This record gives sequence, structure tokens and C-alpha cells, in this order.
Amino acid sequence: MFGYIKPFIPSLRVCEHELYRAVYCGVCHALGENYGAAARMTLSYDFTFAAMLYASLHKGVYEVEKSACPFNPLRKRAALKKCEAADFSCDAAMILLWCKNIDNIEDSSFFKGLFYKSVLPFTRACAEKAELRNQKLFSSIADLPNRQKKAESDDSFTLDSVCDPTASTLADVFSLMSEDESIKRILSRLGYMLGRYIYICDAIDDYKKDRAKGSFNPFMDELDCERAKNLLNNSVAEACLAYGLLPKGEFSPILDNIMYEGLNFEAMQLLNRRITND
Repeated sequence: MFGYIKPFIPSLRVCEHELYRAVYCGVCHALGENYGAAARMTLSYDFTFAAMLYASLHKGVYEVEKSACPFNPLRKRAALKKCEAADFSCDAAMILLWCKNIDNIEDSSFFKGLFYKSVLPFTRACAEKAELRNQKLFSSIADLPNRQKKAESDDSFTLDSVCDPTASTLADVFSLMSEDESIKRILSRLGYMLGRYIYICDAIDDYKKDRAKGSFNPFMDELDCERAKNLLNNSVAEACLAYGLLPKGEFSPILDNIMYEGLNFEAMQLLNRRITND
């Protein structure tokens, strides 16, 4: 995931904003504890969302404590204590990081590719550790680079076909957040539409760079911003329909903000940046 699933901060109450930051810091601490200090650099908003969604589905007591931040050691910050929700999110983050690393090696120039090759042993080791911690999660994600490459190399591709590997992968990942079959189906749909949203956002974000390098982009012929807007709005609407069927939990007010306001706001910001840059 790439950092497109964010809250709309102006609509959050102060206590909700503080709780969101605590979960963000808690996932960061869990990354460091489970995978080493370097893993903290991979933290993104998407995995904070995943941790909160997981926690909301598993009724329990989630504690927040003051802890030192390695990036600001003189000031302690509120952080979610290490828990199953944070661990699940961290494991998914490390496996997806490895997949993204493989994709970057293939899509980058020679010199940039050297950098991605240099960090491949680290990302592979993290993915292997995640596999030992959560075999089902690893199995759901590991084949993503191959499936994505196959979809994008098909000359008769459609936007839906190239979105599908990412969307299907997130559908499988989200379905692992619950053992209840009815909830799993809803989570699968939610994950699929969020995966579609993320893929489209990433394609829009990378459009200018991909066009300059001649790399694959589903909007390569022309980025029609009105069409892209409609695609994103449709993905968000479908994701919200699925999300609305899930039971409410401790983090629901923040998750509501992300789903009903944050996704659309981020999509419009992205499109506006693309129009301005062009």
C-alpha cells in the first residue's frame, strides 16, 4: 500500500486525532520491535488504517502508553501498545514492501535499480520473517509481483484487468482480519475496492514519470482527469457500501472519517496536483 488512505484531519475531533496519532506511533514501534529499526522508515498511513480496522473488528482493550520516539527522543508520545492488530498490519507491510521492491527493480533505470537491488536482501528477509509469523498472510500476497507483471504485459489489457492483482490481493488480506464468514465476505469486497482505489491513485501519481520513462501506465495514451475522477469516485462509493455493513468498534469514528471523507479528499488532491503539474 502506498499512503493514499488518510483521514481528513479538519473533521477529526482533537481526541480522535490524538488516538489516530497514537495508533500510527504504535504501528511504528511494532515495526521496529518485529523487524528492526530500518523497518520504521516504511511506515505509511495505509497500515495505520489496517491496524485500526483489525482492532475495531476484534473487541478488546487496546491500551495507549507514553513512549519515547526514536525520531524525537527528547519527547515521549502516546502510542498504542503492541497488540495483534499492530502485528498483523506490520506483517502485511513487510510482505508488500518486498513485492514493491521487486516491482521497483524491474521498472527503474540502471542506477536507481542498483539501489533497489541493494535493499532487496533486507526486504526479502523481512518478508521471510513475516511468512514465519503469518503463513496465510504471506500466501495471500507473495505472488502479487508475478500477477501484476502478467496483467500489465497483456496487450489487450483493460483498467479492470490491471487493477485486479492489487485489488484481489487486498481482498484476500482484508478477509484474514476475521474468522466470521459473513464478515470475511464484506472485508473481501472492502479490500478489493480499496485495492482498486490505490492502484488508480498510484497510476495517476506516477503518470508523468512513467510517460517520461516509457514505463507501463494504464493511462499512458492520455490521462483524462474527468474519467479518472469517475473511476476513483466509483471505487470509493463501492468501498463505503461494504464498509457500512461492518460492525462498529472502538476506532469507528476515525475509520468513518477516512472512508467517508479522507478517501475522496485525497483523490481530489491527487488529481489537482496532476492538473497543476501538467
